[in-house]
Amino acid sequence: MQQGNKRVAFVHDDFPFGGAERVTMDIANYLSSFDYDVYIFTGTYYADRLPANIPIGFNVIELPEPCVSKSEKDAVCMIDHIKKMSISILVAAVRELKYIQMIVESTHCKYVFAHHGTPFWEAQIKLDMARKRGYRSWSNRLEWYFLSYPKYIWFKKHEKQFHRIYQSTYALTDRYTVLCEEYRSELVRSLGLDPQNNKIRVIPNSEKRIEHPNLNKRKQVLFVGRLSYSDKRVDRLIDIWEKVCNRVPEWELIIVGDGEERENLENKVSRAKLPRIRFEGATTNVQPYYDEASVLCLVSTFEGWGLCLTEA
Repeated sequence: MQQGNKRVAFVHDDFPFGGAERVTMDIANYLSSFDYDVYIFTGTYYADRLPANIPIGFNVIELPEPCVSKSEKDAVCMIDHIKKMSISILVAAVRELKYIQMIVESTHCKYVFAHHGTPFWEAQIKLDMARKRGYRSWSNRLEWYFLSYPKYIWFKKHEKQFHRIYQSTYALTDRYTVLCEEYRSELVRSLGLDPQNNKIRVIPNSEKRIEHPNLNKRKQVLFVGRLSYSDKRVDRLIDIWEKVCNRVPEWELIIVGDGEERENLENKVSRAKLPRIRFEGATTNVQPYYDEASVLCLVSTFEGWGLCLTEA
């Protein structure tokens, strides 16, 4: 046993950015009460988005290259820090760490994969993106119906690909965590694991009690989350708002969050000349929005565990 505090490191592509990173902050706060120092390895670090109440012994290490999953330089950097800091546990929320085997074999640290989504959510994203491309033109539509649709729907090619990735990830882990018992059962069945003897453990996301909720709400509809097409689908919420906004002239739609889809969403609102929509961007303190809004909307194609629901 090393002297001083125990040390655990988490790996994220971007930090802090979304729900998985928020969960890591909650875990860091929890572990700090057990004398753990927490390190974050990340390809892109947004220092201005860190909450004010970061725990003692919390350290962020920005890696040399942004694409953590494929970078050998990032892997070498992690190996160096793991050895130097005597980090004993590495927790990855990035599935396809190309050099994870090299990291584990070089450092002999325990490796935990934290599965923050639904099982095989990657296959759903691939299917949705292929479907989206299919509606850009007539030629794309023909390709979707005659090539992509049979490949993805009939022959399950995308699912088979991710089954192989899941199996290789599971083989390298010391523990594999999921959010609920149903996800555990699905992975045990899909990967052909022994139901009584496997490395999968259930760790639900944390919940925080609101001691004094505000009951004097405004006429606001609220979305909180990452602005991305493949999973969050905020475009659906804007389509709904277009249908109802004239019938509820005293209400407004508040969109809190940022991401690669934001410009497309703002253009969609502008083209349709939709009133009373506010894009607030990312924030380190979403609580004031929850306090004021009357309705929270979740329009995702899938969610592992929608943190905004329990937060709201």
